[in-house]
Amino acid sequence: MFNTLIRQLLLLLIATGLVSCALFYLGIPLFIGIPMGLIIQYACYNAFVYAVDTYAVITSKKLEVEGLKQAAYQGMEVECPCAQRNRQFVPIRLNSSNYYKCKQCSKTLSAFTAVETVLVTEPIADTSLQDVENLLDKIK
Repeated sequence: MFNTLIRQLLLLLIATGLVSCALFYLGIPLFIGIPMGLIIQYACYNAFVYAVDTYAVITSKKLEVEGLKQAAYQGMEVECPCAQRNRQFVPIRLNSSNYYKCKQCSKTLSAFTAVETVLVTEPIADTSLQDVENLLDKIK
């Protein structure tokens, strides 16, 4: 921490010295050049921080928009229970009710989701007929 502070102070003095020397060669006295060097350095630092913050905000907004686009894919195509049987894509949320209006009959509907379990099977690596018959004999 102490090394960082010394390094930053040294960079401040070097940059201010370079700017004030450049201004001195342009005819501006040192007692005006040194404060101007500090002001120029402060302005450049603030511009850099503002640019980095703006870039971070823009990147964050892009990621937020991408997240919303991905959330839009979480839905189902459902069929209206009316006589017209209109099919439409409805976004599905797992943390709230899924109400939507039918585009044809304008009735308010609700979509329910269900969870099912299935048995996972292992594929048979060797599919020769003799091995399959031996496997079936072992099961019986």
